[in-house]
Amino acid sequence: MRTQAKALSAGSTRAVGNGRSLLGLACLCALVLAAFLGSGAPSAGATAGDFPGHGFLPDNRAWEMVSPADKNGADVLVDTTQVRAAADGNAIQFASLQGFGDQHGNLITAEYMALRRPSGWNTHAITPLQEPLNRFDATFGFRPGYYGEFSPDLSKGLFLAKSPLTDAPNVAAARNLYLREDLRVPGAGSYRLISDATTPQSAGPVFNQPIPFDAAASADFRHVLFESTRNLTDDAVGAELSTSAPKLYEWVDGTVRLAGILPASEGGGPAPASQAGQGALGRFNTARTISTDGSRVIFTVPDNEGESCDPFCGSLYLRDDQGTESTADDTTTRIGVSERTNCAEAPDACTGTPAPDPAGPRAATYWRASADGAQVFFTSSEQLTDDDHNALPDLYRWDLEAPVGHRLTRISVDREPADGDAAEIIGVIGASEEGDYIYFIAGGQLVEGGPIGSVGGLGGINRIFVWHEGTIHEVGGINGGEMDELTGIQGWKTATTIARVTPNGSHLVFMSAGTSELTGYDQGSTCEFLGGTACSEVYVYDATANAGEGELVCASCNPGGQTATANATIVPRFAQGTAGLTSHLNRTITNDGRLVFFTSGEALLPGDTNHTDDAYEYNTTTRAVNLLSSGTSPDPSFFLEASSDGSDAFFATRERLSGWDVDESTDIYDARVDGGLTEPPLSSPTCDGETCQPPSAPIVEVTPASTVVFQSSQQCRKRDKHRHRRKHRHHRRSARCAHDHHGGNR
Repeated sequence: MRTQAKALSAGSTRAVGNGRSLLGLACLCALVLAAFLGSGAPSAGATAGDFPGHGFLPDNRAWEMVSPADKNGADVLVDTTQVRAAADGNAIQFASLQGFGDQHGNLITAEYMALRRPSGWNTHAITPLQEPLNRFDATFGFRPGYYGEFSPDLSKGLFLAKSPLTDAPNVAAARNLYLREDLRVPGAGSYRLISDATTPQSAGPVFNQPIPFDAAASADFRHVLFESTRNLTDDAVGAELSTSAPKLYEWVDGTVRLAGILPASEGGGPAPASQAGQGALGRFNTARTISTDGSRVIFTVPDNEGESCDPFCGSLYLRDDQGTESTADDTTTRIGVSERTNCAEAPDACTGTPAPDPAGPRAATYWRASADGAQVFFTSSEQLTDDDHNALPDLYRWDLEAPVGHRLTRISVDREPADGDAAEIIGVIGASEEGDYIYFIAGGQLVEGGPIGSVGGLGGINRIFVWHEGTIHEVGGINGGEMDELTGIQGWKTATTIARVTPNGSHLVFMSAGTSELTGYDQGSTCEFLGGTACSEVYVYDATANAGEGELVCASCNPGGQTATANATIVPRFAQGTAGLTSHLNRTITNDGRLVFFTSGEALLPGDTNHTDDAYEYNTTTRAVNLLSSGTSPDPSFFLEASSDGSDAFFATRERLSGWDVDESTDIYDARVDGGLTEPPLSSPTCDGETCQPPSAPIVEVTPASTVVFQSSQQCRKRDKHRHRRKHRHHRRSARCAHDHHGGNR
């Protein structure tokens, strides 16, 4: 946060008057002036050039330093899975491998929240006090922290803890999941226990203690899905603490209930094992396994012994409580999703209520659902419809709102038999919130007359398709070696999934390398991406262009058409040390599909002269590419996250783009539309030694519930460089008089 004005104490004034030189008095006056001028509020009538970045950045953006100036020499973590921005851009969560400010303790990573106020950005720690980690924690990769998504305004989030944050006796020895609803408020925070139990729980084996993992939550966080291998409720059964038998639970307004219960028609009783989607314990795909309002839950009963099913799949069910007062004990609302239907060729057989499939739901892999949970997309090797005659995985759409017997549709119908084989579905990479757009990858051609070439497998070309209201269009072909990264089926890689879809499904952003047929652009042979040598590029597909036929363009390719010499990415992860992945996927495209953000080591504009990574913006309407970082720093800059409308584009850099940035550490900046915060005074008096000491900071008493104050007094430094102006007018000052600041304020 920018330095706030404050009155000098009488003691400070007397200290200056008793023996301080006129030079020291001048320095003190400069400090007081900085305190008032440096409030961070944009000045009235600001024009281009008033703030760093104005006149250089697009859309009247300006650079605002977000992370605090004094971080004890720590770097902000460059990891998009560890950075979450509020939808409106006025808050951002980030992490560091070193504690600073009001951080209570450092557990591999220290996590922070920065809020934009009228006076500037203010940072406070959000990691609660925890016991130190032991060697077993490090060996098995356990790290307390926030792993799931936050609420859109970043006020709510789920914290995985090693030591208890409440006094619940039954789980005092266990590792637990907590809901914090005041993340935007500085201080120790208040926590609600999510993973409570009806009976006392042991700590478990010392070398590998069981961990509850969050899977999904309703929009208001009144419903939270999580998995645990423990038997937390009286009706939970199965092998206690077995990693192969997770149980899916739902926390509802303070009550824990078992979510994975089979319908009575399937034998009744609780499921011995259940999971959300492909499983939360391994950070697999659990997106939208609970509806926005929390009334619908989609769960999988794993089939670990089935020959046609891998560990990520099983029988799919929907629990529908919408419009009812049913509870977890009311099994009448459990509906089989992956059941076979015989209505494709004989619709008359589905009049009335057809008999259920005697085999029950078949083996299937969950991929996505609509936001209301009414539509579920999954793959299965079973022949679930009469028009499915192959044993390869097919993509299905299940619609709760369709008449019984007509709910299942096979999406991946092969309309190009000339390729000689049915197309194997590799996985889904995105879907709209309404469920009317679904993007998926297939190992063959599904569109009649489309290019065939070498298809399928790691050595061939797989293809991206989009399904919209019964029609399939091809997006383009991608390298077969990229399919695991795009679909996220390789477990921990789920968190670095390199594709994004806008909420309405109209636009898809993805990364690809070595597939020149996408746009005909030469991706070169000097890079390394997923084991290949071609350079990765960022592509954007508009499904609404060309009267619904779609259009694919390369956002990160050199506008001059030169051969690629460096990778472009939407998910940079550098210098993360032992920090773990989360399930968060950063926002790289605006909700309306207008702006795409990425990082590239390629010089895409003449102003990019530093031969290293920089943050960029691509406008899909004007087809213009713009720099968000300076393009002149010898150190790389990385795009991290954006607000939903793109007005705030956050990136990490070591470059001092603001006068408040006084060190060489990695900081977060916001390239903000119509932004700008008041800079320090243009000049400060030269002073040495004790003559340039700032006034003493007042003593602040802190209660346990309030923010821990972080005080840092910096000496006025000699100016070692003259201030110089570049054509983009960004400010770099290596010496300035700084004054006391509190709570991470600048």
